[in-house]
Amino acid sequence: MRHFLFTALLIVFSFVSFGQLEDVKIESRNGQRVYVHVIQKGNTLWGLHKLYDVPVEKIVAGNPGVENGLQEGQIVYIPVPVVTQEKTHTVATGETLYSISRKYDVNVKDLTRWNPGSDQGIKEGQQLKIFNSTYVTGEKAEPAAAEQAKEPAANPVKITFNDSIVEHTVAQGETLYSISRRYLVPSEKIIAFNNKKNNNIKPGEVLKIPLKKERIAKVDVREVPDKETGKKVDNSLIFKKKDEYHVAIMLPFMLNKGAGYSEAISNMAAEFLMGAQMAIDSLEKAGLNAKVYVYDTENSPEKIRSILAKPELASMDLIIGPLNKSNAPLVADWCLEHKVRMVCPVNVDTKILQNNPYVYTTMGSDITLMKGLAKFMAQQFKGSKIVLIKPTTPQDSVLYQAFRSEYNRLAGAGATKLIETSPGNFSGYLSNSGRTALVFPTNDVKSATSFMNELSRYAHKFGSSSYVFGTDAWLDMDGINAFYRNKYRITVPTSMDLNYNYERTKIYHRKYRSLYQSDFTKVAIQGFDVMYNFCSELLLDKKAGQLIMNDFESIQIGPNHGFENQHTEILTHSEYELKNISNGLE
Repeated sequence: MRHFLFTALLIVFSFVSFGQLEDVKIESRNGQRVYVHVIQKGNTLWGLHKLYDVPVEKIVAGNPGVENGLQEGQIVYIPVPVVTQEKTHTVATGETLYSISRKYDVNVKDLTRWNPGSDQGIKEGQQLKIFNSTYVTGEKAEPAAAEQAKEPAANPVKITFNDSIVEHTVAQGETLYSISRRYLVPSEKIIAFNNKKNNNIKPGEVLKIPLKKERIAKVDVREVPDKETGKKVDNSLIFKKKDEYHVAIMLPFMLNKGAGYSEAISNMAAEFLMGAQMAIDSLEKAGLNAKVYVYDTENSPEKIRSILAKPELASMDLIIGPLNKSNAPLVADWCLEHKVRMVCPVNVDTKILQNNPYVYTTMGSDITLMKGLAKFMAQQFKGSKIVLIKPTTPQDSVLYQAFRSEYNRLAGAGATKLIETSPGNFSGYLSNSGRTALVFPTNDVKSATSFMNELSRYAHKFGSSSYVFGTDAWLDMDGINAFYRNKYRITVPTSMDLNYNYERTKIYHRKYRSLYQSDFTKVAIQGFDVMYNFCSELLLDKKAGQLIMNDFESIQIGPNHGFENQHTEILTHSEYELKNISNGLE
């Protein structure tokens, strides 16, 4: 039975906001290449770790005192990660250790250390191990830095584990996958722990599930703040089977039309609920028995607090919302305290995931999308010219650095090198021959528009197989018209792919029109996808399957932290339409 109680929230589609970051330069310190980071307001050790992909303890080790707090304007030196690649060399006739060392630009001393016994002589056909170390920036790593990267950091955080064993009796309709999702333990581990030969299970069978409880030992000399080390996992993360689940949806209906009332936002809330309602109908057919509560938050933190104080909230299994970025942490804190899962249907600051394993975000952060784009380009643009254009605003520097670091990490030492330049100097790298990719990671409308106007001056040098890559914010920039989007193949990474020409979209669109005599909007589709996916996977333990415009890839960002959707779609403009090229170029 479903009960709809109206009580509230404000929907605001906002982008993730990270601490401002000035242009990052690199210098050498004690034989190690380091990023010179100027602390901006809002920077944290966790944020630096996520941006540079460097463990917190390494940042602390190189900057004594930062564990006590960061100050605006402070200089922090962050070691540039070193990537070591292993190769195998087959000794040819007449080759010596010296000639092989010259071929791979390594030392003979290193060759003999990597290949014990080779100092006594080598012979034709013998295989030797070769290690090449480079920084993620693409520069060759100094031997001292490469060795330092292989060694454990001084005074590391030590992690040990104790097992808690849970005995689970398999119920009708359960699969090994659904059980693994329930207990957050890989299927392979359950199979091995129970000495099973395959993943076949049957009702009534008792499985032993090893739950890991983490114990984090504090740093001996410089203690990392508790929020960085995490908390113990507890069994409240496991959904127990219930005859009836309780789900709360928080939306900004603003029924009282008080302060801050917006008809557009109120309509969006109604559309989201209409999509969610359609999902509920499908979930009931799939076997979900849920009591659904719908609350109107009235654009007020006080109203949200009054909702959270209601007696029925204590019985909730899942909360969807709120959608207001500033109010989301309020609900997240309550969910952590009461051990209730929370799904954020729109973009929120990823800080909400820190030390809160009950929170799920449905849209990847700008940094996550930039890393997804870097992965795509490392795979699809081998042998092409890739020109990375440095943004001019501090807010965009973090996106530039995220793309740059991830691309260099994934592409490896022998891959296409990034050409780095400024918005005013990229034209010299344009060419009619071959494929050129211009990457300009900026969310700033003025910067993006100015760049496209400059590019139009050199249209004759832009090859027919070339691309321009921006951010998903470019999709909503009026200053970049349809002609520009199509001519220069403007391509962006995004969390979702809404295309009304897809057959699945047409099917649900017809159903939505039949129910509501209205068109299926993006907000309504988000309501359907979010409701259907998370209720299926968290409450029914069933894989949701293909959704309408989302493919949620919820990844826990760290032990005892929340789950971020890290799925990235790559959309390009072609023939005046958006096309998905995530699986390969046209």
